[in-house]
Amino acid sequence: MADPNFATTVTLAQFQKVGLTIAKVHAVELNRTTTIPSYRFDLDLGPSLTTEHSNLTRKMHYVSSAQLCSNHELSELQEQLVMCVYNVPRKQIGKVMSDCLIAGAQEVLDDPAARRATTVFMKPADPVTPGAQIGLLAEENAYAINERNLDWNEFTALDLRIGTVVSVTLKTSSMEEELLLIEMEVDLGGSVTRQAIGLVRKKFNIESLIRRQVMVLANFDSEEISRYFHGSDADVVLCTVAGKTFVEPAKVVANGYKIA
Repeated sequence: MADPNFATTVTLAQFQKVGLTIAKVHAVELNRTTTIPSYRFDLDLGPSLTTEHSNLTRKMHYVSSAQLCSNHELSELQEQLVMCVYNVPRKQIGKVMSDCLIAGAQEVLDDPAARRATTVFMKPADPVTPGAQIGLLAEENAYAINERNLDWNEFTALDLRIGTVVSVTLKTSSMEEELLLIEMEVDLGGSVTRQAIGLVRKKFNIESLIRRQVMVLANFDSEEISRYFHGSDADVVLCTVAGKTFVEPAKVVANGYKIA
């Protein structure tokens, strides 16, 4: 069962409604039009989303404003690969029309200003193609269409957490020819480790996960875990980029940080 200290459980369909993907930073500068210190990004989300976006807005890149100034200098962000949510409705932030959300890891604090001060961006551990899907089942398809149909509450329903992998074992390689099922112990903060499950592709070096910080879904419905992961009784699921690499914070953070 899901940990009662975490959020209400979600299904695979709810998770997949949230367009988690990887974007490449084309340009970044200080956003001087906001009250809260922020950076303005021009982002490459891959050829399909870029073409659709250009036809709609006459802009070559997605634009986003992100409150990352507390922990990142501009030089750290140039040409980076960053995790974002691409299918949120466009939103005016200062004088910038934001086309997508750059999601970051934050400490779980009541005070909004204190939370912002802890934020770090998320990135793939290895290079990937912009527009690649971040998923639970090693999905390989890149996003092609942006329906901009994601409600904010649908994003915040996902309890995406940062944890450190303590151990990892290969459970089976017989699910599909190209997929491996792995089990892990992940420290998400607190006094006990959590049992995690994940699907990765055969060339994935599972030993590379040990002592690394990863992003997991901490409130996946237990019946859905059993359904999609061969009857597993794990309670958190590893998020991967197409099953080829994992997602990690750009800087080491405390275990239990939440994606927001």
